[in-house]
Amino acid sequence: MNWWLIGGLIVGAVVVITLIRWIIKTYNFLFYNGVKVNERWAHIEVALKRKYDTIPALAESVKGYVKHESGTLKEVTSLRSQWGKAKEVNDKVGLANALEGVLGKLMVVMEKYPQLKADRNFKDYQSEIKRVERDIKHERKEYNRRVSKYNRRIGYFPNNVIALVFGFKPREFFSVEA
Repeated sequence: MNWWLIGGLIVGAVVVITLIRWIIKTYNFLFYNGVKVNERWAHIEVALKRKYDTIPALAESVKGYVKHESGTLKEVTSLRSQWGKAKEVNDKVGLANALEGVLGKLMVVMEKYPQLKADRNFKDYQSEIKRVERDIKHERKEYNRRVSKYNRRIGYFPNNVIALVFGFKPREFFSVEA
């Protein structure tokens, strides 16, 4: 009888230790993937900040040419400052999309002014923004790839049990509005 009890305790201890090791390994795996998502978002923020830091200079170079478009310029600078104050990823994504729409309007307005298109400063700022937009597109693709991987991993069984217990939540994709 004692051998059965000792054998059962040993088997039980092995099962408990294995379960604890699996929980720790799964938690660390999910945590690591969450950190990678945050890392990719930081890359996007750096690129967006670089772009949005160029906007005041672009707006300044445009002011003299498009005086009657001051509402659009004010909207651009207002959205830019709101983006800088936003803390949550979803808020920043929404503001980034709104700012992209207003910047698009501004670019369309500027197409009407041939003398502006010939301005060297304007060309430089416009080129910088286009260069940064390519970087943002690449970073957004990498971020969304990481978010997809993370969301799949917290959705798989039995990972979803650990995710639920420890509060791992699905992340939002950074999609650009049409």
